[in-house]
Amino acid sequence: MSEEIIKELIKKYKKDNVMLDSILQWALNPTSMSTGYGIKENYPYIEQNLIIAHELTPSEAEKSIETLKLECDKFLEFKKDKYDIGNYQKIIIDELSKPEYVKLFENLLLKRKKKSSKNAIRFLNIYKDCPIKNYPCLNVQYNAIYGEESQEDEIIILNPWV
Repeated sequence: MSEEIIKELIKKYKKDNVMLDSILQWALNPTSMSTGYGIKENYPYIEQNLIIAHELTPSEAEKSIETLKLECDKFLEFKKDKYDIGNYQKIIIDELSKPEYVKLFENLLLKRKKKSSKNAIRFLNIYKDCPIKNYPCLNVQYNAIYGEESQEDEIIILNPWV
């Protein structure tokens, strides 16, 4: 039941880059194995990232996050055990890894790359060697979008909080 809801959710927003990006971020953000700890804590990070990545105003991003919460609550109602959230995240990532969505995220990345400064690119190169940062999370996101491992010098930081 929840799988169908998730697939319908993605279809519903297939022409809305901001919502698809927020749904993907929701799926890529870590949560605890205990009954969903971390879901609510991740929303402010997703909101801030939407502001940066899509050049939204804070009120536009807040509206998108409220929509995301409402939409995710629909399938979270079906959660039976602590592992369901991870299953939901996997379904979302699998759906958004389909070619039509890969192209959309590819275009978003290219747009971001064109606007990225040399300093932002340098930061990512520094970031990869920083022992206290969680660089593998960026690789996970890259892999979810493109279906392959990232080249450190070619990805753009989409999640400034990781």
